Amino acid sequence: MTAKEYLKAVERKGQSIMELSILFVVIVFALISMQTYIKRAIQGAWKSGVDEIGDQYDPNTTTSDYTSRRYFNASTTSTTQPENRLLAGRPGTSSARYANVILTISNTQVHYDNTITNGYEQVAAF
Repeated sequence: MTAKEYLKAVERKGQSIMELSILFVVIVFALISMQTYIKRAIQGAWKSGVDEIGDQYDPNTTTSDYTSRRYFNASTTSTTQPENRLLAGRPGTSSARYANVILTISNTQVHYDNTITNGYEQVAAF
């Protein structure tokens, strides 16, 4: 390859990079300038989707009556035991002061059996 052919090849490669850069800048500029329109199109698609679902609940046209009952069992066990507690000083020294206390430990367990719900809901047509 001669020097003239080499320069021509380098010039062509540089021109290709320049063309791609300009194309990229034009595409980015077009997307930025259309940003508002794209955002509105997406919001419109969301709104039409939500409108197709319809009104799920309107307190003015919906009547309902529900009753829920929850059944459970509770049990409590307590144990009481005397204990000698250190009040002041170090254990095993003459300055140690102890007191007899009564310790009560309680354990409560609640078992939920089931929940029963009865009722109705009527939605009026608009």
